Parts: sequence; C-alpha cells; structure tokens
Amino acid sequence: MKYILIIFITIIFLSIPKNVAAQSQTSSDSGSLPSDSIREKVREKFQTTKNNPKAYIGTVTDKTQDSIQMKNLGGEIEFVSINPSEVVFIKIAKTTTAVKFTDLAIGDFTIVMGYLNNQSNITTPPQGNGVLKAKRILIVSPLEKINRLNIYGEIAKIDKKTVTLRQSDNKNLDIIFPKKWVGPEIKELNIGDKIYAVLIQKENIFEVRTVNVSQKVSPSPTKKVQ
Repeated sequence: MKYILIIFITIIFLSIPKNVAAQSQTSSDSGSLPSDSIREKVREKFQTTKNNPKAYIGTVTDKTQDSIQMKNLGGEIEFVSINPSEVVFIKIAKTTTAVKFTDLAIGDFTIVMGYLNNQSNITTPPQGNGVLKAKRILIVSPLEKINRLNIYGEIAKIDKKTVTLRQSDNKNLDIIFPKKWVGPEIKELNIGDKIYAVLIQKENIFEVRTVNVSQKVSPSPTKKVQ
C-alpha cells in the first residue's frame, strides 16, 4: 500500500508542468500583464515547462553540499542537483515526516522527483547523463526482493491457516495460507495428501500463492486367474 501511494504521488507530480504551461499560455493570450514582477513570474513558470519532468529511484551513493549521486534499480549512476531551500524532503516509514537535507544520508533509498536539465550549477558536474534538478525527495524503505519457491511434499499436519509439509528429505516445512491464494480451500485438504505449492518467502515465513493437490492413483483391480 505504501508503494502504491508513492507511485500515485509521483504521477501527480509529473503531470504538473502541463497544467503550468497551459496557465502561462492563457495569461499571455489575455493581454498585457499589470506589472514586471508578474511578467517575470510567468516567464519563470514557462521556462520550467521546457524542462523534462522525471523521477529517479535508487540508493544514495554520494552526497555534497548541493548534489547527490544515486545508483538506480538497474545499477546505473545518476546525478541530482539540490538547492535545499527549494526542495521538499519527506521520510515515509510507519509515519510520514517532513525532514531536511541534512537528514538525507548515504545508503538511503529514495525517490527523487524533479526536472531533467543538462545545465546545472553543482560543484562537480558529472559526465554523461543529464542532471535532475530536485523538487521533491522521498526517503522510503528499499523495495523488497521476492523469493519465489516451488515445493512438493506430503501434508503431515493441518492447524488452522498453517499446514506442515513433509518433504522428500523428511524435513518438515510450515506453510502459511494468507487471505487469498489459488487452489483448494484448507478444509478440502487432508493429512497424507501430496501437494505442489508455489510459495513466497518473507524471512522465515513461507506464504502460499498456489496449491495443487497431486491426484491419487488408484491401483488397478487384479484380474482373477481362470
């Protein structure tokens, strides 16, 4: 749920420039502006729309007084220009908290939203990729790696939502049935059934995603010898 909220915020952010551009154009078409200060603000907003809105996702690997270096999910290095007074910093954990640039540390997993612009004022300009000028930085928990397992075993015990499987090496494994899964209900399972299961491992907990009961082979009737 947390990551769905983060993605939703990112989508909203990336849609802002189009609205700003539309407002700027409407203002220009309506006639002369009342003052130089308003004209300058409109010019700045219109200039902002020329930049490319973008979001970087990854781990902070280096930090200076006005920039950070990140390694994205693909292992590539990306650069972010930061003016602490112009950037909103938010830490999302069990609660959502406004933080400062000084709270951002090497090793933090972040989502950086801003505008991609090859012109930057950071102290050490990077080579290659353009620099993202940050506007909002979210500090979040790293994405969890999903460990998917396929197992086969015989049901040795059934206890509410927990089923104990005896595997081919005679070792027992407790598997947990969550709210939803694909396959028969627990009440349809019996001790002695042999099942195939697809599991998701979360630390020492094995959650069921799919269950299939192996069909029992009935012995063929013995023919009587005349």
